[in-house]
Amino acid sequence: MSRRTYSFFPIIASTALLVSYSASGQTRPTALSHASGTQDHVGSASLNQPYFDWLNEDVSYIISPEERGAFLQLIKDDDRDRFIEQFWQRRNPDPDNQDNPFESEHYRRLAYSNGHFSTGSTRGWKTDRGRVYIQCGQPDEVESNETGIDGHVETWGYRYLEGLGENVSFRFLDLGRVNDYRLVLEPDERSYLFHAEVSDVCSEELGCADVNRNLAQLDPDDSTDFDTRFKELEAAISERAELNDIHFSSHFDSVPVTSFTTLVPVTIEIPSFEFQAQSSESGQAVQLHLFLRITDSMGRVVETFEDAVPGVAGLAEVQASERPFLVQKNIALRPGTYLAAIALGNPELGTIGTHFSDFTVPAMSNQK
Repeated sequence: MSRRTYSFFPIIASTALLVSYSASGQTRPTALSHASGTQDHVGSASLNQPYFDWLNEDVSYIISPEERGAFLQLIKDDDRDRFIEQFWQRRNPDPDNQDNPFESEHYRRLAYSNGHFSTGSTRGWKTDRGRVYIQCGQPDEVESNETGIDGHVETWGYRYLEGLGENVSFRFLDLGRVNDYRLVLEPDERSYLFHAEVSDVCSEELGCADVNRNLAQLDPDDSTDFDTRFKELEAAISERAELNDIHFSSHFDSVPVTSFTTLVPVTIEIPSFEFQAQSSESGQAVQLHLFLRITDSMGRVVETFEDAVPGVAGLAEVQASERPFLVQKNIALRPGTYLAAIALGNPELGTIGTHFSDFTVPAMSNQK
C-alpha cells in the first residue's frame, strides 16, 4: 500500500492520547500560525509576560481561536489563572478525576521535543519535528539520516492519523547537515497549512461548536473540586500531622519546558516491607493508598493526586525483595516555591506516614 506524504496539518492528530479526546467532543486545536498572530494583539490585552508565554509557548499549537480571543479579553491575572485551569479541565477525558492525562501527555511531548529536537538556536518544541511530534505523537516508523543531494533526510511514518487516514508520512530535510531538520513544504501547502483557521479544517461534528458553548458556560467563580477517596489521608495532610507509621522518601526534580511551565518529576520510594499485610493467609501484598497535595507560596492548592499503589504481586515477593517500590509522576508547575504534602496509608493495618517538604521550581534559563 502506498504511503501518502504530507508536509503538515493544523489539527491535532494522534494515534495515541490527544486525538481520542478531541474526537470525543473535546476542544479542537488551532492552526500553527496563531502563535505569531497573538503577538499582534497582545499589546492591547496588556498581558503580563508569564501569560504571554503561556499563550505563545505552552498552548500555541492546541488553543482554539475562540479560546485565544477569550483569554486576551481577560483583565485580571486571577481570571487568567482560572481560565488556564479550566482550559485543561475542558480537555480532561475524565473530569471527575484529579489526574489529567491530556495535560500530562501534552507537556511530556513538549519536554521530549526539547530533549531530542533542539538546535543551537531553537528549542525543540519550536522546530518542525517538535511541532509534528507534539501534534501527532511518536511516529510508528522513522527513516533517519538518509543522505540526499541537498542534505540529510528524515521521514516519519504513521500507520493512521485521524483526519488524514492511513499510511501518512512527513519528510524533513537537514539542508546544512547541522541537525536542523525542516519540514518539506510546497508553497501552496505552506500558505494553507500554516495560516488556516480551525473553522477551515474541522466541523461541528468534530467539536468546534463545543468551544464557543464551553466558553460561554465558564463560571468566573468555578473551581475544580474533587471528591477525595482517601479522606483519612487528606485529613492527616490538612492537619499537618507528623506521622511515621509508614516509612517512605520523596524526591523532586525539574525539567524546564517553556518559560511558563516546568515539568516536575516526583519520585516516591517505598520500602518493600511496607506492603506486608497484617495476616499472610491470603498470600497477597496489601495495596497502599497515596495522597499528594502541592500548594504554592500563597497557600493555594495547585495539584492534588491520589491513587492506590499496587505494590508487588504477592507476600512472598515482598519478603524476598530488598528493592524499594517506586511511584513516579510528572507534574506541570510554574516557577516558584511550593510545599509538597504526601501521605501514605496501609488500609489493612490502619497506619499512615506523612512527609512535608518545601521545594523550588526554577525558571527556564537561556530561553531560545
